[in-house]
Amino acid sequence: MESNTSSGNCTDPQMSFQSTLYATTYTLIFIPGLLANSAALWVLCRFISKKSKAVIFMINLAVADLAHVLSLPLRMYYYINHSWPFGSFLCQVCFYLKYLNMYASICFLTCISIQRYLFLLHPFKAKDWKRRYDAAISAAVWLFVGAACLPLLVVRSPALSNSTNTCFSDLGVKQLSPGASIALVTVAELFGFVIPFGIIA
Repeated sequence: MESNTSSGNCTDPQMSFQSTLYATTYTLIFIPGLLANSAALWVLCRFISKKSKAVIFMINLAVADLAHVLSLPLRMYYYINHSWPFGSFLCQVCFYLKYLNMYASICFLTCISIQRYLFLLHPFKAKDWKRRYDAAISAAVWLFVGAACLPLLVVRSPALSNSTNTCFSDLGVKQLSPGASIALVTVAELFGFVIPFGIIA
């Protein structure tokens, strides 16, 4: 676990390397991610009248990725300057978007896999499937994932840090009981990775 006060220690070689690595990685992700997801959204929305069955899920997948990509410049600024001048609310929004993107993307990929499997299994039912069903499922996914990620804002928060200028990996960590920690990690791994991986595979 990262030290909560490490952001202010710019002379620490380990922290300097870590910050450089984060900033470089986010820079390399930002431009391709912005272009690719913007292009994907344009193509999917322009051809939404076509009969691709998974287009609604793919649009939501691109939206989830783009929302996180748009927050990367703020992450880059933080790791380059070792300071967060944008306030605790924006810090929590960016922190929240990372996990919202991760779990929403997994859920939409799972939805695409399930839908394709069912349509291959029952090809005649695919003809009667309405886009509004996919829209309703997508709304349910956003609500579920959005609510499921809210506890992360309690566990990691600027209010728990020793400095008001820290964010992301330097956020304070709320001390939980061993049982609560195990339960939180187990639920996140089970529903966020194990079950979706089993379905997609």
